[in-house]
Amino acid sequence: MKLAKAAEEAGFESVWVPDLTPKDVFTVMSAIGLSTDKISIGAGIAGAYWRAPVVTASAIAVVDEISNGRAKLALGTGMAGWCRQIGLRYEKQIATVKEHIEIVRLLLQRKRVNYSGQVYQYRDFQLDFTPVRANVPIYVGGMGPKLTQLAGQVADGLILGALSHPKTVRKARETLDKAASGSKRKPSAIQLGALLSCFISEDGVAARKVAKEQIAWYAAADHYQRILPRLGYGKEAMRIRRATERGDYGAAVKSVSGSMVESLCLAGRPQECKRKLESWLSAGLTMPILYHNTSLKNATESYKLALKTFAS
Repeated sequence: MKLAKAAEEAGFESVWVPDLTPKDVFTVMSAIGLSTDKISIGAGIAGAYWRAPVVTASAIAVVDEISNGRAKLALGTGMAGWCRQIGLRYEKQIATVKEHIEIVRLLLQRKRVNYSGQVYQYRDFQLDFTPVRANVPIYVGGMGPKLTQLAGQVADGLILGALSHPKTVRKARETLDKAASGSKRKPSAIQLGALLSCFISEDGVAARKVAKEQIAWYAAADHYQRILPRLGYGKEAMRIRRATERGDYGAAVKSVSGSMVESLCLAGRPQECKRKLESWLSAGLTMPILYHNTSLKNATESYKLALKTFAS
């Protein structure tokens, strides 16, 4: 909560909270809402699989009430591995996110919902309270072309995952604009954000070392295994996955190339990271989100340094 207050005092527009890493997103958002006054609070990115739409709608409405209309919601599929670990079927990804968003919007409008979809069936259901706002901003969180198209069609924007690249941003912007135009929406009204993994230190070598560790953790996931080869990191991704599967995390970290560190995240000294951000902005990013893993060593100091670096 203190870190969110520090971001508010530094003049940042929003603070975004990840889901289940390590804590429930809506609980943390509520605490932030009570400890801040102006900054908007985003669920970024809430998992669509491990909550029913009614639970999501009720939770975001409560956060919005607590914070006096400062809540935002991003919905995504989460990692396939997590779903498998907790016994959920990772299927019908696009339909799950689309229908989840549609039902949440209807519930926030306090409509009586009758809905028959591929995934969800609601019969004559309505929230028992009136939300503060019926139009809480809703974003799609994801990396693939189908989720990007969905964002352009039905959402307020798209938020890319924790390993993005200017090439990813550029392609996503093109897909968003085309999907928005095809749905008779204004492309300029659709925000494009990204969780930019951020590792800032006056010791640039130390910052890059931590970045390698985090990239190795993410790169082993299924969706990054599909994305990284398209960015020219297919060999590295394969080595990272194989090392992770045999439990050799040290080898996975060593498989992360210097080029990956420089192009997939903000890592290094403050001025270096500030310059790197320009490449994402030039590619079409309109909502950069500095993504900090607060469980890392010296994370609080790095977070405060990032606030100081990007406060302007």
